[in-house]
Amino acid sequence: MFETLSRIAKARARRRTESMLDRLPLEIQKDIGWRWSPNRKDPLTPRLLDWNL
Repeated sequence: MFETLSRIAKARARRRTESMLDRLPLEIQKDIGWRWSPNRKDPLTPRLLDWNL
């Protein structure tokens, strides 16, 4: 049980860290080498849903 809780906590911490790094400006992501490549289209930012269907 404690191993499962530990895995859940580590996964949550990893997701939060990735989310914070994804929100950094693209220039900083390039400097630190975070998931950046010249072919990358847009930074991963949350998009608002379009409710006008």
